[in-house]
Amino acid sequence: MKKETVINDIKTAGVIVSAALVLNSCDGDKKALSEKQMQTVCHKTDSVVKTDQYYRVAHSMNYLADKQVNEYRAKNKSLVKKYSSSYIKKEIKEEKLYKFMMSSLKYETMALDDSDVIIDAEDYVDHSERNDNINYIRRNERWFNDLMLYLSGKYNDRQLLNSEFFKIIKDKNLRQSFEHNTKQIEKLSAVVHDTDSVQNSIYTKYFNEYKSEEMKTKKR
Repeated sequence: MKKETVINDIKTAGVIVSAALVLNSCDGDKKALSEKQMQTVCHKTDSVVKTDQYYRVAHSMNYLADKQVNEYRAKNKSLVKKYSSSYIKKEIKEEKLYKFMMSSLKYETMALDDSDVIIDAEDYVDHSERNDNINYIRRNERWFNDLMLYLSGKYNDRQLLNSEFFKIIKDKNLRQSFEHNTKQIEKLSAVVHDTDSVQNSIYTKYFNEYKSEEMKTKKR
């Protein structure tokens, strides 16, 4: 089945089961149903969605799209770290700053003295020196600060693409590859979002049906 056909099937499923709903937790309305009844509702819902054609298609597409998003993100990270490392080796002459930047690049954070990241002894930088380096970087090497925001997850790929980073690391091949990967990430992220919505909508539809049945049983 072609990718476009599968996506169309997912969109059709979304229309059939109406607009996407936020998936309710199986903790549900404890006052309306007993814990055992809620477990029954959840068990029935979990079982039926496994056999629902549209849910299964959406689930498969969601898994594949999410996997590809992570692969493209890994490629982008690898690219910027490679080119940044080359730039630092060529342009950064001050020894302490050079060491700090290379260590930060290695661990993808500038918080080398008080973070949860386990670092090697030779990469350790005391608190005072770390702050001096960070302040200097924020004033004079903004491209590196943008890079660290990206590597630590505070910037997404598009934000880095539009940041100071690519004004300093001027390499046509890097930019083209990074931009291509970013476009793919954005397209695939939309698929992840849409298929999440379809799965949630279908699950909620069945969940509410079985919950209604259990409530009718309780009233008898």
